[in-house]
Amino acid sequence: WKRSFAWCSAAARMKKGQARQTLRAKGEACGAGIVIETHDLDLMMGDDWRQSMPPVCLECGDDLTGSVSDRCPECGIYFSRRELSEYINSLKLELRVLRSVNDWIKAGFWLALIALACLVLGWVVGRMYVPLISPLGRLMACVFALPGFCLSLSVIRVYRLPAWSRQWLTAPIRFDLATGGILMSFLAGVGAFFLP
Repeated sequence: WKRSFAWCSAAARMKKGQARQTLRAKGEACGAGIVIETHDLDLMMGDDWRQSMPPVCLECGDDLTGSVSDRCPECGIYFSRRELSEYINSLKLELRVLRSVNDWIKAGFWLALIALACLVLGWVVGRMYVPLISPLGRLMACVFALPGFCLSLSVIRVYRLPAWSRQWLTAPIRFDLATGGILMSFLAGVGAFFLP
């Protein structure tokens, strides 16, 4: 154990990544002599949990707060705090991007509404007064319907998040506007091609 203590104290003076590799290599070199758990490595390297979100299992989503083992109690998968921290950092980045998803949905809804209005106005005015307005209305409907449809579909990005992390979104997602934008964009796009 004196040799392992010397390795640990020497590793503490190195950078964390190099120390972890050194400890793993020395532990594997000794074979049955020294077995160093990844949880012990995390504690030796000072990797405490410093995230605002709780640590969760990457496999099953179980909350690992207070876990003293490097194994998930629910599914049994092994983890390290560094992997969990990297996962939480990427999740926080995605949540930061999704802060503006309601603005995207509103923009998609309004573009879809404009597309539908262009189609209806172009069709009515083209039928009653000027026949050349109808193709222009159809073109404008297609121009506004495509980005309206794409922006309204941004609601799908929310479903890529794990279910437990949706509580960290700042505002509730407007699914009603997203559904309305998708339907109106679809109607405007189909109507532009199939209206007589």
